[in-house]
Amino acid sequence: MLKEKANQNYNISGSWILVNRENTSVFGLPYTVYKGGFSDSSYGNAPVHYEFLIDAKTGTLLQLEEK
Repeated sequence: MLKEKANQNYNISGSWILVNRENTSVFGLPYTVYKGGFSDSSYGNAPVHYEFLIDAKTGTLLQLEEK
């Protein structure tokens, strides 16, 4: 689902997601999350790598950052 949405804004050349959930906090609130990432090759040079956190219960994207 996230990859489909991200494909609207990024040219995804690779992606990954960890199968084990983790407990973390985002903005001071506790969440159980899945961690993942993808590579964007839109810029023509070296791919830009992004990592994300998704709420394991709702599927809501909690964090997306360039690495």
